[in-house]
Formats: sequence, C-alpha cells, structure tokens
Amino acid sequence: MPQRRTPRQVTHYSYRKIKILGRGGEGICWLCERESDKKWIVMKTYDRWIEHDGRPLEPFILLYIIPNHPRINYCDGWAVLPDKRLEVYYDYCKGGDLSSFMVRHERCHESFTWHVFMQIADALALLRESSLSTFVRTDLIKKFADYGYRRDHPNLIGPHWQRVVHRDVKPPNIFLITKYVSGGAFPSLVLGDFGIATLQSTSSSGTGTPSWQGPEWPTITAKTDIWGLGAIIHALAHGHSPQRPVPRGEGRRAWERNPRSKNPQPLTSTYSRELSHVMMRCLALRPDDRINSKDLVTRLVRDRAIWNGRHRGRH
Repeated sequence: MPQRRTPRQVTHYSYRKIKILGRGGEGICWLCERESDKKWIVMKTYDRWIEHDGRPLEPFILLYIIPNHPRINYCDGWAVLPDKRLEVYYDYCKGGDLSSFMVRHERCHESFTWHVFMQIADALALLRESSLSTFVRTDLIKKFADYGYRRDHPNLIGPHWQRVVHRDVKPPNIFLITKYVSGGAFPSLVLGDFGIATLQSTSSSGTGTPSWQGPEWPTITAKTDIWGLGAIIHALAHGHSPQRPVPRGEGRRAWERNPRSKNPQPLTSTYSRELSHVMMRCLALRPDDRINSKDLVTRLVRDRAIWNGRHRGRH
C-alpha cells in the first residue's frame, strides 16, 4: 500500500491488502488487515471524489456530520495520497451486500423484507435529521483540524440541521453486518458507500445508478433516496427493480431519463397489503407525493405491528 507522506495525514494505521472485493465506476474495493490489531477493514480507492472546501466530502460526512448510529457503515479512516487518489476505510461487514444476498435468496420472505425496510428507513431518517451542534464527534475534531477543517467553520456550528442526500440507495450499498444463517435471527443492516452523497438538497448532475433512481432523475433530492428504498423492497419481493427493460430501438440513456421507464407494481397476494401500500407510497411517480423519511419510519412501526399481530394469530 502507498506510504502516506503528508504530515497532516488523518489515517494513522498501516493496512495489508488481502483481496479485491469489487470494482466500480468510482474505484476499487479491497479487503485489508489493519496491522495494529489484525482487524479486517474494507478500503475503497477513489480516482475521483467530491470535494467540500477542497477536501474529501465523504469522510467529512461520515466522521463529522452523521451521529454515531447502528444503521450507518462508518469509515475507519481516510487519506489523500500524493497522486490525489482518495482512500477511505470502512468497517468490514461479514454478511456482504444485499445484492449478493438477493442472488442467493430469490423472492425474500415478508419478515425479512420488513426487516430491511425498517432498518434502512431508519438510516434515511437519520440523514434528514442529523445535527452537528448536538452530535458532533469530539474525538475526531483534532483529526479534521490537522487536515485543515476549523472547528468554527460555518458548516460546523449551529444551531441548525445539516442534512445529507445519499444519492445512490441500492442493494449493493446495503450491507449485512453478519452472515445470515437459515433459521437464525436476521443480521443487522447498514447503509454504506457515501461516495456521491451531498449536502445539497437538490442536485441535477444525473449521478447514481439510474435503474434505482426515481423518474425525476437526473434531478435528485431526499425523495429520490426514498424511491431507492422503495425500489429495493420492490426487488426483494418481485425479483427486479421498478425499471422497465430498454425497448428495442431505444437508447439506454434516453430511456433511463424517460419517466415511462419506471413501472412500480403493487406486491402480489403473497405479501401483506400493509407492506405493499407503504412500498407504493415510496414509489409515487411524483416526488412530492412520496412519503418523507420521518413519516415512513412511523408508518413502518405501526404497519409492522399490525402485520405481526395478524401473523401471530395464524399460528
């Protein structure tokens, strides 16, 4: 691994690369071992990264903005290398990502689908309600100060809310903390990969993965994150996202920008009407018609309790 030569480095550990976990449009993911304690860590290397005041935005969000929460996969450290590539280190999730889980378990059981829905809804609600003035992680203030972030920076003082839009909510960015064992408890889930997240409430860059974005794409807002979660539930139950296949003779990019390419379908009778209804609230074609993250959490708690009561009554 490249040696960090800047005296204002933020990551102070050495890591040994074990194997490549995956490649994407933004970089390569490695499974690494931290030399100090032999802990397994995931390292993602970015050739291009989003700046915030000239510095990497993703670790700034994960370490400084979002409060400590069990539904977020935080980074263990980060460094900008001499060649300007960014390395970000994340907690390793032994259960892999939700996309791989879906390959092994086609058409997930409703109880697991509720589990995913509630835990990732909780993560999205956090992104909309996180407060720097209340939850600032004081253990990391010095690290960011060493790299040039001032504690009195306008974005670090309150009282105000600092909201985050993930912009890439999809199965490969949902991680299972532990491996799922058939018949056992469901693993906890975390939302990860904030590489294209933003502090802007609205963006029109067309970033993210179109097949998991709402019909308003390339415009993206927090309601687009809600669509992404609804699309995940749609895929868990139907086996595919609400994205229609590209018609013959139609260009892929043009089709992805066409609102008609989105075709969310209610769940079959195999699933409860409560689950189907709240999923469709997330998949409303107009962003203003979608449920917001706070109301979504409240609705899921209520409707899951209704489903649990009815399900127990059958046994």
